[in-house]
This record gives sequence, C-alpha cells and structure tokens, in this order.
Amino acid sequence: MNNKTKTYLIPGVLLTYFGLKDDDFLIWYHGVALALGITAFVFAYLEYNKTKNKKSNK
Repeated sequence: MNNKTKTYLIPGVLLTYFGLKDDDFLIWYHGVALALGITAFVFAYLEYNKTKNKKSNK
C-alpha cells in the first residue's frame, strides 16, 4: 500500500469513527464527518486500484 492510499485511508477511518461515535446524531457535525469519511474511503479505494493496475502492467 503506497503513501497516497494511506493518506486517504487514515483520515477516512478517523472521520468515520467521529461520525458514528455518539448516539446523539447531529447532521451538521456527525453527518458531515461521516460523509467525508466515506468519501476518503472511496478515494483510497480508487488510488489502490490505480496503483494495483500500474504494478500489474509492468
């Protein structure tokens, strides 16, 4: 796993955790953190696939 994938993955985990940690769900705080966390996971997945395809083409 390269550094750029980790750059997206670590904030994704933290933001998703902060978005889901409380029982009192506030859309402006927890919803935004959850949306950004999921977006970071998507970017990490896309970056992982991009680097995986580059390695298989070599």
